[in-house]
Amino acid sequence: MTIFNLDDGPARASARPARPARRIMDASRRLDWYGNELLRQTQFDVMRHAFSDQGGLLCSEELERRLRPAVDQPISQIARWFVSRSIVTVQWQARTWIPAFQFLTPGFAVRPCCARVLCELEAVFDDWELACWFASPNAWLAGASPASCVEQDHLVLQAARADRFIARGP
Repeated sequence: MTIFNLDDGPARASARPARPARRIMDASRRLDWYGNELLRQTQFDVMRHAFSDQGGLLCSEELERRLRPAVDQPISQIARWFVSRSIVTVQWQARTWIPAFQFLTPGFAVRPCCARVLCELEAVFDDWELACWFASPNAWLAGASPASCVEQDHLVLQAARADRFIARGP
């Protein structure tokens, strides 16, 4: 008579299929990472192109260099803007990028329009989405990007309010 140990069988059977499943999950994670990385690269390229007419994207070091003649402590000023979320920033490839359209050029003060728009949208969009919103054509602005319309601050603010309402609801 043969005696089978029932406790041994299922454990051995379940241990073998786990390896291929783990490989599939690891491959799936890698594909997600590469897909997301490719999407982010595309979005960053679109932002760089969209912001090029309004001063481009500045790395934080470049913004600090440009602020130095106008502000006593430029690093402290940039830190205050970051913490208060007064400006749009994007983290990309271990650097912080700041769209230059947000600043009035003589003294590098933040445009009031940008600060008000950020107040409207910060609850529904993260930093990356905010930068994409400013760079993307907007139906409320007849297909123009909000970054290209910052001189018409009331229109950009209305577009932000409409998009916040759509994203969040009543």
